[in-house]
Amino acid sequence: MMKDFKIRVMDRQGNRTTQFLSAESEADAKQKISEKRWYILHLEEHRDWHSYFGVSRILEARRLALFFRRLATMIQSGISIGQSWRLVIQDIPGKERQARLLASMEQMENGFSLSETMRQSRLFPVLACHVVQAGEESASLDQVFELLGRYYEGCHKQRQSLRNALIYPAFLLLGTAALLAGAIVFILPVFENMFVELAVPLPAATQRLLQILNILRQYAYLWVPLICLAAFSLIMAIKSPRLRSHMETVMLTPRPIKEFFLAVCWQRFGRLLFIQLSGGITLVRAIEAAIPAVPLMWFRKRARLLKLFLEQGMSLSVAVKQSGIANVYIETMLTVGESTGKYEEALQAICMYYEWNMENRIKRWQRLLEPAILVLVGITIGSILVCLLLPMFDAAASMSI
Repeated sequence: MMKDFKIRVMDRQGNRTTQFLSAESEADAKQKISEKRWYILHLEEHRDWHSYFGVSRILEARRLALFFRRLATMIQSGISIGQSWRLVIQDIPGKERQARLLASMEQMENGFSLSETMRQSRLFPVLACHVVQAGEESASLDQVFELLGRYYEGCHKQRQSLRNALIYPAFLLLGTAALLAGAIVFILPVFENMFVELAVPLPAATQRLLQILNILRQYAYLWVPLICLAAFSLIMAIKSPRLRSHMETVMLTPRPIKEFFLAVCWQRFGRLLFIQLSGGITLVRAIEAAIPAVPLMWFRKRARLLKLFLEQGMSLSVAVKQSGIANVYIETMLTVGESTGKYEEALQAICMYYEWNMENRIKRWQRLLEPAILVLVGITIGSILVCLLLPMFDAAASMSI
């Protein structure tokens, strides 16, 4: 497991700087520093709240998009990479992040490659580091930064649209749940006592409702622990490779669901391949770097088969078909890309198609989900009201007689 180290060093010119370095051990960190012929003044393992709670410190997609876009613009304007980097990091929130980014630039100026310093900072995704490395090798950092900026801007927009589509339904469900909880604890006991005083026979539906509500009220102290336990179990199941693989296999059994998640995976996978191929990375290396960024283990396993088939000499379209992650559209586009020798354009067309497809699906779900949840909430609350009002109508009718 990689550890973070904060090191105070002095270079051969006598300049003192603070470096952040990731290494497997303290000895490994010292070895990396000694290779640059720096003198170590102080070395300590650096642990912050991200380390204690296992939270990733990678920059958000929105900040990555702005970061790379501004870098590309400044470099194209003739500003050096060092000056551009120092100007851009001023807009990054958090002193810890700014210190790491500044240390990355100081490391680059002292002999490290930019891609290596980005890896050491732990602020950038692995994919971005791979693409920047290719940009360094091909001397096209400005183009690489522009591609990365577009990619992360697209990721942010898609997440934002999905979040916006779910905010209203989630708020409605939470509000309804809170309303029902308050009714169970405070309002329904009043109705129950009133029914006892009236001594009227209760309909079967009302009896079942009161029985369920009594059980819920009696074991109310177990609600929070059970919800926390269920959430914890779900998180552990997602983190467990075996359980997650089994869950995905069951989930992808219906063909429409499989087609949907295939589109989701290809949207990201194809975009990552396009960016890397445009940056000069070979196809096999691009696939290897793109695999960890795909959300489904089911797709990752088949992408590894795809890489193996390519190494054995298969063409991309045949390898994709053999690995089981293709449909008619993907096979056709990749075959066209092979015939023209322009894989990048074929992959870009696939990405654009599935991005458009996903945007339309999200809008359609939003149009259908909101009224569906309103109907569900109305049926739930209406059923409770009917069960409570029926005995009152019976009591009123008996009193009038």
